[in-house]
Amino acid sequence: MTASSTTPYIVSTNRNTSDRLHIGGQPAGGGTNPFATPAGCCKDCMSRDYCVGSQLSALSDSQPLPLLRHNHTLGYREHLFREGDAPEAIYVLKSGAVKLYLMSEDGGEQVVSFYMPGEVLGLDALGTDAHRSSAMVLERACFCVIPLASLDRVPGCHQVLYKLLSMELVRDHHTIELITKKDAEAKMANFLVDLSQRFRTRGYSGSRFNLSMKRTEIGSYLGLAVETVSRILTRFQDEGLLQVQRRQICIVNFARLEKLAGYGALHWQAQNTAKTGSVSLF
Repeated sequence: MTASSTTPYIVSTNRNTSDRLHIGGQPAGGGTNPFATPAGCCKDCMSRDYCVGSQLSALSDSQPLPLLRHNHTLGYREHLFREGDAPEAIYVLKSGAVKLYLMSEDGGEQVVSFYMPGEVLGLDALGTDAHRSSAMVLERACFCVIPLASLDRVPGCHQVLYKLLSMELVRDHHTIELITKKDAEAKMANFLVDLSQRFRTRGYSGSRFNLSMKRTEIGSYLGLAVETVSRILTRFQDEGLLQVQRRQICIVNFARLEKLAGYGALHWQAQNTAKTGSVSLF
């Protein structure tokens, strides 16, 4: 939480329990619900133009939206929720980065997605009794929390949720295509082009950015060995496509990288149309 925020919710550190934030619990040290008076409002948020929270605020008669709990902060490697946890809310990522992963039978991680500001987590548990995956913070992250029990209080919110679920299906289809139909270089090129597009959509540089995830996590997501990830990044740099300094990526030749990814201008035009419709979430 920021210095001006009220007392944070308790984060469990017991290895046998989730270290997610307890939505229904009492604040650490007692006192009132810290979200009774939100620390920030949607209209003041830099992510408002592509955030579902601001879409719900527009549907609400009250300002700020009372069901939104702002500035919910977690540190590096902390969990927002774990596989098997009972669903309590959906979470709008306000800043930072998060990975979504599954645990394999042998105890390994399978990364299924990376989330950036404005994107929504927790949709996998809508209509079920448990989360199907785990969400871990990759760099200090701030969330707005929308309790599931409060969603019906906002007229028209289901249209927003339908849009969100549609976006998740598109994301899942893209991931399946990425893993099953592309060679290693095309996978990496597609991954970098996608990140570039997402950064640009949020008003950041699409040509120079930092990778919040480790190379092992990139490999898990793309279905590649970490050695292959490193080798391809080195090859891209040698061929003049990128400049790589540890986790910082500078795209030098976007056209060649995009061509290698197998996507042309028509693909990205369709993607941008889908992302900037009546509910511009991503």
